[in-house]
Amino acid sequence: MFDWTSNIRVSAKLSLGFGLVLGLALLLASTGWYAITTLTDRGVKIEKIAQISDYTKDLRISRLRLGANPLPDAYQPLQKILGNLAAHLQNINTQFTAPIDQQLIQQQNTSVKEYGQLLVDLAKPNADQVPIFKRMGQLGDLLLDTTQKLIDSQNTKRDADAASAKVLLGLVAALTLLLGALAAWIITQQIVNPLQYTLQAVNRIARGD
Repeated sequence: MFDWTSNIRVSAKLSLGFGLVLGLALLLASTGWYAITTLTDRGVKIEKIAQISDYTKDLRISRLRLGANPLPDAYQPLQKILGNLAAHLQNINTQFTAPIDQQLIQQQNTSVKEYGQLLVDLAKPNADQVPIFKRMGQLGDLLLDTTQKLIDSQNTKRDADAASAKVLLGLVAALTLLLGALAAWIITQQIVNPLQYTLQAVNRIARGD
């Protein structure tokens, strides 16, 4: 089956063997790099989702301060945080492709838009602040709830990615060992067998056969 290698020089056989080993090592390293990159990307997504929670908590604090001190200057911090949150959601929107994640982010965008409209209504003279503040609180709770669902979704995917990476690395490592051992055996046989044949011939000549 491997007779075609018998006509190759010993140096070429060794080079072929070392090349195969290096190729398999590169395959193993590439698989590990892919696994690490995937898990790192998932961690970055979780970090960006967590920022939504931070913005939402800042909104709650500013809203409570506004309720205690409903002066014109008190609206600015709330507007700034809301703008930052809207921009952040816009930036991460394309990074989540799963339908359930897209649905959750869309809910958050809708909540932020409604929150902004409530803030406009709140600034109007003679605005009924009680129901507006109550709705703001409900929207804040919705933002936190959808954020936690997004984090849970990414954690589930991260665990699945980690399990898949372990299986893939195990398979590639086993394949690397198997092919490496097979290549070493074939090359060894191709080098040792001719030497044994030559040694036997020399012995026959020495015996006068």
